[in-house]
Parts: sequence; structure tokens; C-alpha cells
Amino acid sequence: MSSINISIASYRDIELLPTIRSAWDNSSDPDSLHFTIVSQAEDDEHPDLSFIPEEQLTYYKFHWSQSKGVCWAREIGSRDIKGTFFLQTDSHSRFRAGWDKAIVNSYLSSYAHYGKIVFTTYPEGYKVNDNKQDEFHYRSNLLKIVPVWDEVEKMVGPSFQEASFNPYGDEIYYVSGNSLFCFKEIIEEVPYDSLLYFHGEEPSLGLRFYTRGIKLINTPVDFMFHEYKASWNESTPKRKLHWEDDPNWYLLNYQSYERLAKIMTGDTTLGI
Repeated sequence: MSSINISIASYRDIELLPTIRSAWDNSSDPDSLHFTIVSQAEDDEHPDLSFIPEEQLTYYKFHWSQSKGVCWAREIGSRDIKGTFFLQTDSHSRFRAGWDKAIVNSYLSSYAHYGKIVFTTYPEGYKVNDNKQDEFHYRSNLLKIVPVWDEVEKMVGPSFQEASFNPYGDEIYYVSGNSLFCFKEIIEEVPYDSLLYFHGEEPSLGLRFYTRGIKLINTPVDFMFHEYKASWNESTPKRKLHWEDDPNWYLLNYQSYERLAKIMTGDTTLGI
């Protein structure tokens, strides 16, 4: 099977190691995986990933105080992609058995049908319970992302509808950063913007794909799970957030909003 580069940017997340383990252990062909990990943490918080062969791992370690936000980290994680396919996901994820074969086969089928595409979705959910066990939420039907205007944020945000039973997936108009799968050439054509902070990451990236003729397709197979809440219960430590650690985060956020406004109004001075 063709190789998959799994890009994961993690900010002080205790779920990072279980996420990587889940992708590795549930793969039908672990030898075909390459992990690009961007860990932003205390020096003693970076997990030991020595179980992954050296040639299958690109490991960036930053102290959390060096972080400039999620897009900064994801841009680093999408450099020098190894293999045929690129998968970006969050550091709080889990994977179904045989996930890699399922997503590759589905993507190739949809690509033959639609042309240049990105698979993207909000995956099924999971949580870690009080006994430190994973509990999975299985959907009866696939959901698809539908963009809606968020008057508070003054930008487009995601809502959800039941997807059709189209085996190639439904065309949608919003990107989910926690589940993005495509040929590596596509993410190289539309690279991450490291100068955005957090808000606006997904609508701007979706717009940049769309205006280059790359269709956004709601992933037609369930292949992974995502933990949507920073803390589910008292026994699970609350996930740390950059804007809670960095007192100057608002400066990055202000600069990001200014840049986002230029992107959304078609400023051609920003380059690729």
C-alpha cells in the first residue's frame, strides 16, 4: 500500500502518545506510515516515540513558550512530506482497525470520480472515562459539514447535516483541520499559512483549496475518532491551551485577524 505521512501538532497534550499508538497499532501496514510530530511541551513532556523506526519519524520538539499557535505548528508539520498521501489530525484522536487501507481505497475511488479533492470531516467522537479507558461514540449515519455564518466571530463556522449515501462522498464547502487527507501534492500546492493563529484557519484554508479548483469532499468512510472536549470528567486533566499559557497571545491573534481580512478580500500581495 502507498505510504501515508501523518502530521500531528500537539500542544502539551497527554493524549499525543495514545493517539500515535492508536494510528500505529490499528494500521493494516505500519511499515507504510511516516509520522511528522510537532510537540510543543515542557522538555520532560515530549513522549518517547522510540517504538517507531527512525526512518519513519520526523520529530520536532519545541518548548511550549516557543509556540506561535496552531497554524504555525501545522505548517511545520506539513513540510517535507514523506510518501504518497498526507493526513493531518489532532493529538487527541483514535483510529479504527485497518483505517489506513480504508481511507486510501476510498480516496482513490473518489478522486477518480471528482478529480482533485481533499477528504475532510469532523470524525466520530471518543472520550477517556474515569477508568482511563476509551469510550467511543458510533454514529448511525455519516454527518457532513455545512458552513454557517457566525455573527459573534464574524466569519464562517461549521454546522452539520446528515450526509447522503453517495459512495464518493458529498461535496462540501468547509475544511476540518482535525481530519484532512489528500495526495501530498495538494497540500504542497496549498500550504499552511504559519502567520495565522487559530480563528480563521479552516475557512481560509477551505477558500484557498476551492479557488484552486480542489474540491472538498466529506470523507465517506468512518476511519477515526476525535476527542472534542478539553476535559470530560474530573479524573481527566483539562487539556492545556496556548492562549491560557501565553499572556501575549492576543497580539498574535490580532495580527492573524488582520492577515485573515487580507486573505478573504483577495489581497494578491501575500504570495502563495
